[in-house]
Amino acid sequence: MAGTPPFTYLGLTIKMLRTRAGLQAHELADRAKVTKSQISSYERGHQRPVLETLEKIMAALGIDLFDLASALQEAERSVAFLRQDASVDTEQQRRRIQRKRALRDVGLAVERYLEQLERELGEGAS
Repeated sequence: MAGTPPFTYLGLTIKMLRTRAGLQAHELADRAKVTKSQISSYERGHQRPVLETLEKIMAALGIDLFDLASALQEAERSVAFLRQDASVDTEQQRRRIQRKRALRDVGLAVERYLEQLERELGEGAS
């Protein structure tokens, strides 16, 4: 995806695989002999693990580095789906706001018309 750092998908993939393995971040960190803050930073895409660290993490998850490629593709598809879904939600929200504004404008126009009608009727009665 344009504008997304490549290691963001790696972080999402690590988190997805960790979650599937039923591990908490600290448990994965213990197994991979890294810190919990490193795992957290990798998962959020703030840092990219060096290859040696990535190999430790994948080994702790029971994942072969070659299987990592398909997991990365899955993470990329998930992000694309979520972005598409978010854009649909945003479009629906934009349309909803437009409808509310249009209804408000119609309501104001009717209110002005009624006020004008009352004035005209009041002047005619005098």
